[in-house]
Amino acid sequence: MSSNREDQASESLHIERQVERLGSIADPAARAAATDLVASVLELHRCALERMLAIVKQNGSAAAVFAAFEQDELVRSVLLLHDLDRRGIGERVVEMLAELRPKMEKFGAVAEVIQADENAVRVRVSGMEGGCGSTAETVRSFVEASLIGIAPDAAEITVELAVVDKTFVPINSIRPAAVSFEPAAAKS
Repeated sequence: MSSNREDQASESLHIERQVERLGSIADPAARAAATDLVASVLELHRCALERMLAIVKQNGSAAAVFAAFEQDELVRSVLLLHDLDRRGIGERVVEMLAELRPKMEKFGAVAEVIQADENAVRVRVSGMEGGCGSTAETVRSFVEASLIGIAPDAAEITVELAVVDKTFVPINSIRPAAVSFEPAAAKS
């Protein structure tokens, strides 16, 4: 299984490098032709995947097959790439945060969805009171990477930290209460 993931990561990196090379082609006509070719291949894949999903739906337990697809990282990423995931962004984000809950609880962290649609995914991470800043940043980065993986179709992804530092003591809490003095009446 590890080898499979390594192969996927290696292939993704290779594709990324090829896309970068595509963008650096000096001749605009050649760059446009190459870009068009990539777009055409992706559209062919999208159509084939869409047809495969329709065949599965017609021939048996589609719900079980779709659930299995959604659990497979590679299949899920290809379905997302081609806009064929049957779940909306909001549903995917909520499910992903539920999967992360046990890991986050180890840090005392809780994640809350603020917004989850095609325009933006905004999540607030809180509950890490008194922890060090690097732990909060590690949790934030972990959640953000997971969101990017599950919602690549969102225009913007933001993870807000709502960490309360219990070591901070506001000055007003240690200042003595103000005492008001009334001038003494002059004695005659």
